[in-house]
Amino acid sequence: MRKLSILLPILLILCLPMMAGETDPMAEKAKAFGQSFIDGNHAAMDEMMAPEMQEAMTEAVTADIRKQMLGEGAFKSLGEPWLEEVSEGYRRYRVPLHLDGVSYDMRIVFASEGLVAGFFRTTHTEPTKDKVAKKQKEAPDYLGHWEGDIVIPGGKLGVLVDLKYSDGYWSGSIDIPMQGAKGLVLNGFEILEDGGIKFSIADVPGNPTFNGTLADGTLKGSFVQAGAEMSFELKRGEAPPAKRPQTPKAPYPYLEEEVTFENGDVTLAGTLTVPEGDGPFPAVALVSGSGPQDRNEEIFEHKPFMVLADHLTRAGIAVLRYDDRGTGESSGMFGTATSESFMTDALAAIRFLSEDGRIHKKKIGIAGHSEGGLIAPMAAARSKDVAFIVIMAGPGVPGKEILVRQVGLLTKAAGVDDDTITSIQSGQQKALDLVTADADMDTIRAQIKKLVETQMGEGADGLEQAVDKSMAELTSPWFRYFLGYDPRPDLRKLKKIPVLALNGEKDLQVDPKQNLPEIEKALKKAKNKDVTIVELPSLNHLFQTADSGAVSEYYTIEETMSPAALDLIRDWIVERFGPKS
Repeated sequence: MRKLSILLPILLILCLPMMAGETDPMAEKAKAFGQSFIDGNHAAMDEMMAPEMQEAMTEAVTADIRKQMLGEGAFKSLGEPWLEEVSEGYRRYRVPLHLDGVSYDMRIVFASEGLVAGFFRTTHTEPTKDKVAKKQKEAPDYLGHWEGDIVIPGGKLGVLVDLKYSDGYWSGSIDIPMQGAKGLVLNGFEILEDGGIKFSIADVPGNPTFNGTLADGTLKGSFVQAGAEMSFELKRGEAPPAKRPQTPKAPYPYLEEEVTFENGDVTLAGTLTVPEGDGPFPAVALVSGSGPQDRNEEIFEHKPFMVLADHLTRAGIAVLRYDDRGTGESSGMFGTATSESFMTDALAAIRFLSEDGRIHKKKIGIAGHSEGGLIAPMAAARSKDVAFIVIMAGPGVPGKEILVRQVGLLTKAAGVDDDTITSIQSGQQKALDLVTADADMDTIRAQIKKLVETQMGEGADGLEQAVDKSMAELTSPWFRYFLGYDPRPDLRKLKKIPVLALNGEKDLQVDPKQNLPEIEKALKKAKNKDVTIVELPSLNHLFQTADSGAVSEYYTIEETMSPAALDLIRDWIVERFGPKS
């Protein structure tokens, strides 16, 4: 389940600035791309885009973005482009867009082959000296791979840092495994007069910045974000890989097949595991949580769906897991999809399974995790082909209620004081109410800014950037749909099919105390006689055995999914549908 966050990077392809006045032919290409966008000349844009961008920026998508941007005022002019940043393989430019009464910057990112790999709108910024920096001197002792910790309140945050230098520019990246972050770009490099080094994590609100020096092979110093100062210490060397003992390893005692199936013009790619033997077998389609997820629902180097599929197939149950549309090997657009779109994908998976002669047509169900636990009853309420559903940490109330509770639980687990939590929840409630009421964008933005200031402080560095990102998330098609969708009416339609709803006691993202009772009430109103509701002790949102349930634990826990949860799902399906007819 997505959580409301002001720290979600939108674009992680960044670059170091070029010195003003240097010859740069790519700048004119950036302006030409911007002008083609203004003119509605998609063919010219298409010729300048990388293949991935061509797939994402279709003519229809481009027209929608253009309509939204130019709808805010009559076009006046494009300003002079300037190189904002450079990193290994990428250059990012700003092209000022001046409308009647308002100005924005178009950020245009070029990959190493000179093709556009990124395009989005941001707040207008003049190319001041601190934005357009000079090339820098090399400091060889800092080059290479570093690993260590940032000391945060209540513990340590492990990080992996890589630093490079080429053609007068520093570049680098950082991984933060405990937050599931990989390859975040570093920028703002500076070799200080005392011989130290300074650099920041790009496009993250609060301008998280490292300022350190090298002594006895250790790089250490201060880490500052949004005014909060912490210490860090990095050493050279490779950390041991995360232990994930439950991840299945071949050979398997069942068949594993790479498959594709269609939902209109979308092709979904996945893995089908089928027990050995003649069948026909019961089967289940796995539906992942929110955000672009692959078929294994991989997160923090865990592969929950792979573990669950292995456990069920060994018990005689066929399992289909697949990449979300627009993710992995599946086609389609993820960014414009809603939960309803993903529901139609789930029904396409059911149809695909029903056409396989090894699978019993009347014994096919859906098991959905988090947002997938919302999609499962939605699909079952619309199709008689769904024989059962398993709701894993799924919502029982509208998204707006879940998010307000979620932010309270997560911030409390992070050690935030009660007064601040109350203020954040109140501000978030107001912002979500405005979004669901279709308030005008200026009103929504003003409220979001108040919310962000509660967390970052008034006038904090990166404040406007944080507001921009929150606006993009809260006003997206997916978010608007999720906020307003109430799962209870669909649950009340499930009068006959068996339903298993389970949740972890320590789930801070989808609170079991808030959601399981509402799921149970809705199914009782449906007079469904085969309903099993279970709150599993000590388990978190991923169904791991946890101490606090905080997101920061997800990576450090070796267990991918508790055997208690795995056995419960397996035994519940086998009891009703058997391993085969």
